Amino acid sequence: MARQMLTQKYQEEIKERKQIRQKQEEGLGKVKYLTNSHFQNIIAESNKYLKIEKQTKLKLKLDKLTVLKVVNSLIDFNRKLLKSQGIEENVDDYIFLNIKMNISSDYDQETPIQLKVPFPLFELEDNKTEVLLIVKEKPEIYIQMCEELNFLAIKEIKTVIQVKKDCQNGKGNVVKKYLNQFDMILIDDRLSSASVEKDLGGQGNLIKKRNFPIPVKINGLNTLEFKKVIQEASETVGLLLTGGNDFIVKCAKSESMTKKEIVKNVMQAALRAICLIIYSQKKIKNNGIKQIQLQTTKSMPLPIQDNDDLKQQTDE
Repeated sequence: MARQMLTQKYQEEIKERKQIRQKQEEGLGKVKYLTNSHFQNIIAESNKYLKIEKQTKLKLKLDKLTVLKVVNSLIDFNRKLLKSQGIEENVDDYIFLNIKMNISSDYDQETPIQLKVPFPLFELEDNKTEVLLIVKEKPEIYIQMCEELNFLAIKEIKTVIQVKKDCQNGKGNVVKKYLNQFDMILIDDRLSSASVEKDLGGQGNLIKKRNFPIPVKINGLNTLEFKKVIQEASETVGLLLTGGNDFIVKCAKSESMTKKEIVKNVMQAALRAICLIIYSQKKIKNNGIKQIQLQTTKSMPLPIQDNDDLKQQTDE
């Protein structure tokens, strides 16, 4: 009997390993969103991803000095612009990583991806950061947990109905103005971002490549579990994975981060984003990076790599 039980347990373990391996090699499939934990547990261990990462590291010739030079130019531009407007104080701005592929991706979904970076953009205990959490129901539960955890950055916790009511019943320009005030938007993963966007006035109000809601699994969690989920989201930057060949990552802040921190975030975000863009493709075996740029919300994009012939081989 004992031997039979051990044999059964062994067979179950083998079956579980096969399922994990199959999941690793099938790409993103139909995932609704990708957290950093999911990435570490499944994708980062797959042969397919490891091969893509290895080839990308060899072919992606991002130079730290070039990145630093561009970062300096962007910061100088922002400061001069502020001075021309009579503003002496250096105001924080976001630095965006723009990635353009040679071939449009055949990925047929809109999937928010959490990318882990060395230096988080947001501190949940920071009163200057403004985060909106959109929940399906019972916002009072999450308000209480945020108070207990001293999550000062989460300024508002509302249902879709409450947001709509506060924005003149979903009036488009009012919704945009309301949402644009937040540094980060988190959304209960039981809600569909597309449906919420429709309720809040239509396309472009909620889901934009530069700023889109990050789904978080918060239903039924206790305070410590809730803390872990929200902290994980706050320590990452977002990539909206779609079809097409243009991708944007909000990867750094111009004034509250040191230039060394900005460069490290750019390098890490670029590598992870490119690997996942290629990993998500279904039938495209070869793709290349046409251009990688950096820009702030106020500046023109500046290239940090411009290689039409940079090929990423993804053949199995």
